[in-house]
Amino acid sequence: LYAKLQCIKAEIKDVNDEHVRSRQELEQTQNELTRELKFKYLIIENFIPPEEKNKIMNRLMFDPEEDQWKFKPLVPDKGKSSQMKKRPASAVGYKRPISQYARVALSMGAHSRYRVSPLQS
Repeated sequence: LYAKLQCIKAEIKDVNDEHVRSRQELEQTQNELTRELKFKYLIIENFIPPEEKNKIMNRLMFDPEEDQWKFKPLVPDKGKSSQMKKRPASAVGYKRPISQYARVALSMGAHSRYRVSPLQS
């Protein structure tokens, strides 16, 4: 009976030691993850402009099925259509976009660099 008691005490001690060891490993993992998180927050706060951070944060959503964060699409799906949005007209009567400086230079009849051919209809 005494041998049985000693055997059970040894078994309890082994289980307790294993529990302590696993708890210490989990604490160490938690400390490493906390350190990594603080480092990433430091990078975000010091190197990413607040506007960009807010844009990214607004696009994030958590997917509970896959247990991870995902980005919302930039262009909303309208019936899962693969049609691209139409490109905006660059300038009235011109094929390509033209800057304000080039328009002024063109109106003054300046350098040929700023000549733009009108649209071919």
